[in-house]
Amino acid sequence: MNRIIGFPVYLGRDGSILSPRADLEYLPLMTEHAEPTHRERLQWLDYLKGLGIVLVVIGHVYTYGFAAKVIFLFHMPLFFVISGFTHRPQPVLAFLWKTTLSLALPYIAYLLLISAGDIHRLLLTNSTSDGLVAVVDLLQKRAYGGVRLVKEFGVFWFVSVLYLGLNLLNLILRVGGQSSRVLWVAMIACAGLAIADDLLLQPVAVPLNANVVPAAVFFLLAGVLCRDSLSVSKAIPLVGCLAICVLSVYLIMLEPREMQLVMKKANYGWFGVGLIIALAWVYCLFWLARQLTRLRVLPNLFLPLGAASFVIMFLHQSVHFFMVDNTDSLSRALVVSAALLFSYGFYALAKDLPLVSRVFVGR
Repeated sequence: MNRIIGFPVYLGRDGSILSPRADLEYLPLMTEHAEPTHRERLQWLDYLKGLGIVLVVIGHVYTYGFAAKVIFLFHMPLFFVISGFTHRPQPVLAFLWKTTLSLALPYIAYLLLISAGDIHRLLLTNSTSDGLVAVVDLLQKRAYGGVRLVKEFGVFWFVSVLYLGLNLLNLILRVGGQSSRVLWVAMIACAGLAIADDLLLQPVAVPLNANVVPAAVFFLLAGVLCRDSLSVSKAIPLVGCLAICVLSVYLIMLEPREMQLVMKKANYGWFGVGLIIALAWVYCLFWLARQLTRLRVLPNLFLPLGAASFVIMFLHQSVHFFMVDNTDSLSRALVVSAALLFSYGFYALAKDLPLVSRVFVGR
C-alpha cells in the first residue's frame, strides 16, 4: 500500500533505521493505525509530507510567480524520494496487487468523481444514445492520462507514474538486490533514459505519462540510497546541496524559461541538470525537517496535512479551478487555504468509512 503519503518508517531500539532486509513481512503492511512494538515513527517525515503538499498547492495556485518557479524545482521529486525512502521490497505480484488497490483504484475513483459534472452535462444536453457516446469518448480521452489531463486532472500524472515507478523499483530491488553498486547503476541508467526522453521524444504524449517513469525511479532510488545511509547528512554533503540550491535560485533569475524542472512534460532542464538540482533541494529539506522536528518548532498543522496528502493531491486543483472560474477576483492565499481545508475535510470524512477509505484514501 505504498503511496505518496508513504508508510511509517520505524527505528530500532538503538535509534537506527531498520534494515530493509529485516522484518520484510511486517514493515510494508504497517498502517497508520497499527501500534508497532518497540518502534517509533519518524515524525519528521510526517512534517515533511505536510510541508510538501502545502508547497504543491502553493505552486499550483501561484503558477507564474517567482516562488512557484522555485517550488517547481523540487515539489514533485520530493514525494518520489519520500516514497523511495519508505519502500521495502516485497514479492512482485503481491506488491503489484497492493499498489493497484492503494494507487490505481483511487486514481480511477477520483477520475470518475471529478468527471461526474461533465458526464451529467453531456447526458442532459444530448439524446440518450448521443449522450452515452459522448460520455464514452470523454472517459476514453481522460483514461489516456498524462499530459492530456489538464486543470482539475492536471496532477493525476503523478499517481500513474508513482504506480508504475514503485513497481519497477520493487522489481529492481527484488531481482538486482540492494547493494549500493546496483542501486547507483540503476539510478544512472534511469537518469540517462530520462534525459534522452527530454531531448528526443518531446512533445510526444505517452499514455499515463509512462515516459516519465525513468525520472521517477531515479528519485525513488535516491530515496532508497538516502535511507540506507542511515543519515541524510552522510548521504550528500549538506554544504554542497545548499550551494546548488542557491545557485539554482540565481539561475532562475537569469534564465527563468531554461531553468526549470517540469516532470509532467519530461522537462529536466539543461541536459538533465534539473534532476541534480531537485535532489539537492530534497536532501536539504530532509535535513531541515529533521532539525526542526528535534527543536519542536514546526506547526502541528503539518502532521494532519501530511496524513491527508494523498487526498489533497487529487482534490486541490478541483477547488482551485472552481473558485477561479466562478469568481471575478480572489486572493490566492484564500484559494490555497480553501483547497487545503476542503481536501482535508474530505479526507477526514472518508478515512474512517471502510469502503470509502479503500476507494478514495487507498487503504
